[in-house]
Amino acid sequence: SGGNNPSETSNVSSKDALSRNVVAETASGDKNGGEDTFNDENVSDDCFDGTNDENVVTSKTNSVDNDEKRVLAEATNVYETVVFLSQFQNLRNETEDEASVTKSSEPPSTDQLNDDERPVTPSARPATQSTTTPPPPSPRPKLRGTSSRHPGLGAFQLWYTPVASLYRTYTIFKSNNDDEIIPLTPRSERGHVSIELRVTNRTADDITVHWLDFRGTERYRGTIPVGDTWVQLTWIGHPWLFRRRTRQQRIDENDTGGVALLHYVPYRVIPTTRRVPAATDAGVGRHRFSIKHPDYAAQSRDDACTVDDPVLPHHEAPSSFRTVESAVEWCCDHMEREGTVPDAVLKYLYNVLSEPSAARYRCVRRGNKVFRERVSCNAGLGVLYAVGFVDGRDGCLEMGPERGGLDGDWVRLISVAVFQLELLRRRMAAGGDDDVRQPVGADGSGRGGF
Repeated sequence: SGGNNPSETSNVSSKDALSRNVVAETASGDKNGGEDTFNDENVSDDCFDGTNDENVVTSKTNSVDNDEKRVLAEATNVYETVVFLSQFQNLRNETEDEASVTKSSEPPSTDQLNDDERPVTPSARPATQSTTTPPPPSPRPKLRGTSSRHPGLGAFQLWYTPVASLYRTYTIFKSNNDDEIIPLTPRSERGHVSIELRVTNRTADDITVHWLDFRGTERYRGTIPVGDTWVQLTWIGHPWLFRRRTRQQRIDENDTGGVALLHYVPYRVIPTTRRVPAATDAGVGRHRFSIKHPDYAAQSRDDACTVDDPVLPHHEAPSSFRTVESAVEWCCDHMEREGTVPDAVLKYLYNVLSEPSAARYRCVRRGNKVFRERVSCNAGLGVLYAVGFVDGRDGCLEMGPERGGLDGDWVRLISVAVFQLELLRRRMAAGGDDDVRQPVGADGSGRGGF
């Protein structure tokens, strides 16, 4: 139409001429099928000043009616779309709520945080923001000791007894009444690892050997003459009973007479080393000990016998741990069996030797990570007990008095322990017992019937 021509619009300057052009365009649009060809972009605002023709108003009214129908149809489609999206969003929210339950304990990553939610690094922290300082460490508890002399091996004995019982238990009966002691394991358990048992008779009478079967019944298995050694292949978790019998008593398979001396149960295979062998040539673990006549200390306790074990000494045997050096030597042998490097223990002892009068080096916290992971779980703790550490207050190990140092004999004992530990560290650094064949079950398998 002519109204869409820019040159015509620019040549008409009066309002009446412009109105005539608009009426002509409207009539032309009606003749072409009723299509609205009105173009708002080519008409200025000053033509709508209330003086337009009524045909123009009629054309605008028809256009508005068509627009309302179109908008109504579009609104219907939009409403249906909004309802669908609302239902979809509700379903999505329910799914995300269920998934967030399993992830609620996980902290969000920094990539998922907004700028105002990201953690502020110390370098980017504003100058006006106050920083929270960590609380100061708790003060070291004061040592309770008052003597500068070595306290003895009482703390070491208390530590050693349960450690040795992980491998075997000895129950010594009383000479006046053998029924007052109930063994910890009264019958055999189903074993899976075999060991060799070697028992030597060092008493003045013959000793009969009885196996306790799976019902707890004694089964006669042999006699150990005076001075002889009895060898038997047994299993982990099988108890044995040893009785003293005079030469006048008759021995048969069903006879269980005689005075009960010892009840013994093997619980675990002992790892072997070159210094302390505990296995046969065939790769079978070996437990060995001797039964002796009670000494003066055992008689005072009314014990029926004493036990001499060269690998895991009985804590009440007269030859076990008479000196600090023997206790430290056993700990070194056991650390070699465990494969434990004594670096952490040496660090503690070197600190004490550097300043024997400094109380801070003679107080060790049990909660310390190094102590908990590298000392308390192996024979290194036995070394500390052997050189004079005792259980103190607030979960600490302490040595000596709070004020004043250690005497010369105590420092010498610590120096001897350091020397033995250094020899152990050199042996292990050189390869130690890496090429030694360990018996079956030396890793702890098969104990307790498992």
